[in-house]
Amino acid sequence: DLDFSVFDGQFVAVVGPIGSGKTSLLSAIVRDIALQKGQVMVDGDIAMVTQDPWIQSMSVRDNILFGLPFDPERYSWAIDCCCLGPDIDALPDRDLTEIGENGVGLSGGQQQRVALARAVYSQADIVILDDVLS
Repeated sequence: DLDFSVFDGQFVAVVGPIGSGKTSLLSAIVRDIALQKGQVMVDGDIAMVTQDPWIQSMSVRDNILFGLPFDPERYSWAIDCCCLGPDIDALPDRDLTEIGENGVGLSGGQQQRVALARAVYSQADIVILDDVLS
């Protein structure tokens, strides 16, 4: 059984050995997996950055905006927070370069930073990072 609460402004780390259920716990919080019993109550929007970043075949910008309206100031802040500037500068069409299966390939670290920038740009109340530094 597991029972815990996280309050506004708190930083929580879920640690344990490989295979101990950390990712399953986080996936249950964002409702990616069904609970066998019990409930998860979340008050607010959640952004999750997984250990295998999800990148779609679209521009870097569209991968970060993920359907949200473009706000240049917020976008620039997300790029800076995630140290994506040099990566974007090196792309042929900067942040309008298509990436993913049909576009330019990014390194694992670059994909991770794009996914993190998406979470930052979303301004979600809760950000879950699942082993993003591996």
